[in-house]
Amino acid sequence: MMNSKSLNVFVLLVAGVVNPHLLADTIVSINLDTHSLIGYLGCPCAINYQLTRGDPASVNSVTVSGIGLGGGIPQGVPDISGGISGDLFNGVVLTTASFINDFVQDFQAGDFIRFTLVFSTNYSGAGPVDRLTMAILAGGIEIPTLGPGDALLGIDLLPNTTVETYSSDRSRTALPLGPPQVVPEPATFTLLGIALISIAAFAGRKRPPQGM
Repeated sequence: MMNSKSLNVFVLLVAGVVNPHLLADTIVSINLDTHSLIGYLGCPCAINYQLTRGDPASVNSVTVSGIGLGGGIPQGVPDISGGISGDLFNGVVLTTASFINDFVQDFQAGDFIRFTLVFSTNYSGAGPVDRLTMAILAGGIEIPTLGPGDALLGIDLLPNTTVETYSSDRSRTALPLGPPQVVPEPATFTLLGIALISIAAFAGRKRPPQGM
């Protein structure tokens, strides 16, 4: 039989496989092909990240790092409101300091927009879920998409969440855009692999003779 210490470790590893959020914030990489924006007459274009606070009893944050524009460049200074810091050069941090926490910065389009998201998933159940969205603006207006609020990406910040991705709405714009590609970070696979190997090791242990 497993001793108490071994059993506790085993349960922790199982919990980590079933719900990795118990061990760390969620990490995903996002890649959006933006070839169609190069030379687009509707630009200047801008990237918009928005974190909406719905749950008054929880605090969440989102870090956007490793921002790459595929040969494009950020332009100007960001227009921010609420719990926002950073820019497209150095990364962006959004917190649920206000009801609406909004980041907008112009950019010259390149081949892609690529970035990594690290976000918490705290939810008390009191009220709506905190939500992150990402959109592309052209001339100060969201490029129409099939997503709510013309978002290209949406994430409800709660455990076991999914990353919603949307393409441009071709009934409202001729611009082909999206949906973004979502790739779990290698660290996530490493964590799950270690957990599975450890679980297999526990399961494969020989049971000691009776009476021991």
